[in-house]
Amino acid sequence: MVRFSPRRMDQALEVLVGLPLRSMGRAADLEWFGFGHPREVPKRNGGTKIVEDWALHVQCAWRLTDPQGIVTGLRDLYVPAGDPNASTEGWSPLERESQSRLDDH
Repeated sequence: MVRFSPRRMDQALEVLVGLPLRSMGRAADLEWFGFGHPREVPKRNGGTKIVEDWALHVQCAWRLTDPQGIVTGLRDLYVPAGDPNASTEGWSPLERESQSRLDDH
């Protein structure tokens, strides 16, 4: 595992500053963000898929903000989609087909 100091992390992420965020998705609790221009690339098992110039994979606490405040973040993964006051008993964001507030964004 590579560990970055905050200064080195800022330098590593500088390339993303100003690029459009075009996509985001998740696998379990790993979130990915696609930045830059979309392009078509071959898939391993045939066919093609669309990817962006840069992909950032994050598996730690994170948050997206805009000038009005917080847009979404990791904690939204643990709230069911729809009514934020709904019971979470028996619900898990990691079950197949589960939809969280994060998935709504």
